[in-house]
Amino acid sequence: MAGEPLVIIVSSGPQTGKSTARAAFARGLRLRGTSTSEVIAGVLEQERGLARGTVAAARAVDPELWRGELREVGDRIGAGPTPAIVRAIDIGFRVIDGCRRAGELDAGLRRAAQLGLTPVVVWIVGHNANPAQRFADNTEAALLRERATVELRNDGTLADLERAVAAQVAALSVANES
Repeated sequence: MAGEPLVIIVSSGPQTGKSTARAAFARGLRLRGTSTSEVIAGVLEQERGLARGTVAAARAVDPELWRGELREVGDRIGAGPTPAIVRAIDIGFRVIDGCRRAGELDAGLRRAAQLGLTPVVVWIVGHNANPAQRFADNTEAALLRERATVELRNDGTLADLERAVAAQVAALSVANES
């Protein structure tokens, strides 16, 4: 892994801290970060001829807006040759959260290999802010977790999760320099 460029893929169930971890990894490693949700929203906006940021702005007011359409687009592109994670890698993002399907993860890992990137797959274990929603979405949790190279615990506070990410950032930085 010495000196090789990284791609960090953060996965887990809904509301487990993926976005917090992504932001902390991106800051700590000075890499560009995004979520697959943002990529999917961009595809939806492009297909509908909407201005960039339209979906995010609407969802900031009501998180349920566009949910069905986003899921449909995510499912469709997730089953295709360039799922959201591959699109994110192709446009230069190196810390990506929200991978929900094993096939998408595998496609992302293949793209990383093609580009000479060293993938680090992070699974977040632990706290979920909404247990009723834990895996009510389209997450293939067991398949994704077994592909993880790093597991982080989220015991319920963002500060604890950020500390766990900081420890991983330090370890990755040292490993990447040696």
